Amino acid sequence: KRPSEYGINQIINQKHGTRNTEHGTRNFSNFKLFKLFKQIFQTLQTNKRMSILTTKNLSIGYSKKGKTDIIQSGLDLQLRAGELVCLIGPNGSGKSTLLRTLTGLQKPLSGETLIDGIDMNKIRQHEKALMLALVLTERVDIENTTVYNLVALGRHPHSNWWGNVTDEEDGIIREAIEMVHMD
Repeated sequence: KRPSEYGINQIINQKHGTRNTEHGTRNFSNFKLFKLFKQIFQTLQTNKRMSILTTKNLSIGYSKKGKTDIIQSGLDLQLRAGELVCLIGPNGSGKSTLLRTLTGLQKPLSGETLIDGIDMNKIRQHEKALMLALVLTERVDIENTTVYNLVALGRHPHSNWWGNVTDEEDGIIREAIEMVHMD
């Protein structure tokens, strides 16, 4: 069922976590989480049909010393806001290569990648960082770091040139940590 069918909108619109709804009394102690959920749901409803990522005749793989190893070719993809996409395939089939190519970490062998209808090559690196995030399966060891510092790294595109954390960014980081109960 869609969230609106569960009466989530009535629950979220209240100022407190416990409210009577058409489905009985509900107790939601983390009101901020539901407020965030409402904003995301409304955005997705508005942008349902919009293609946020498109590829045209994309070929992915590797080029080294004049030799080209094509992993996949002729990829025409359209990902729309609100869609849940699952990328499944055997080891070595190009899943990570595709993700690295879609996010601009690796150059395509040929073809186009568009973000919100704009050619990825025409988007400045800072703007890409605000639009895209990617977490691959390779383990990254960062010694002597805290949860706070790790979450703060994800806010880097939103910080100033020096990477300083403002009071506003500090609040966003702490709120994110609290939302997943890692405080």
